Amino acid sequence: MPSLDLAWVRAQFPALAETVHDQTAIFFDGPGGTQVPQRVIAAIGDYLIHANANTHGAFATSARSDAIIADAHAAMADLLGCDPDEVVFGPNMTTFVMPSEIYPVAMRATGHGISAGVGKLGAFIGVFLFPLLETGLGLRGTLLLTAGVSVAGLALTLVLPEPSGRSLEEIAADLPAISPVPLETATGKASA
Repeated sequence: MPSLDLAWVRAQFPALAETVHDQTAIFFDGPGGTQVPQRVIAAIGDYLIHANANTHGAFATSARSDAIIADAHAAMADLLGCDPDEVVFGPNMTTFVMPSEIYPVAMRATGHGISAGVGKLGAFIGVFLFPLLETGLGLRGTLLLTAGVSVAGLALTLVLPEPSGRSLEEIAADLPAISPVPLETATGKASA
């Protein structure tokens, strides 16, 4: 069995060549910032130069973007042994799966929307507000503020009710029933 050339593998990830104070950097990345190999960086750069457009548009860049998506579906289907139409690239774990697990059935769609919105708000704050805070508060002040927000989040989880091993169905049974509200149509008649 051939051995794995770790030096070659490390060389594929340009970020791993970074040093901090003349020491090799260690990346404790979570899903929010995983290091990528050079071929991914090149592919993203190529996409941004040649195909960066909305899908299904009447532009050459849209057609290229559609082809890239179709190729990605085909490649993943080949890996998984399924049809490309069965491959879905969608939201991440926090936005998609967790809300469906933590919100009761009657509130699941609303909870999903709230989770997605809060996630996007957090991304906005990180990208746009953090530099402004750092300018105004300095790095230390900004980091203390973010630590305070984390502590507030911890405190909030301590005061919220814990389902204590109850299933979502049991929790949903405790909620008041939601009755459909008739909608008024253009003719002025109520419709269920």
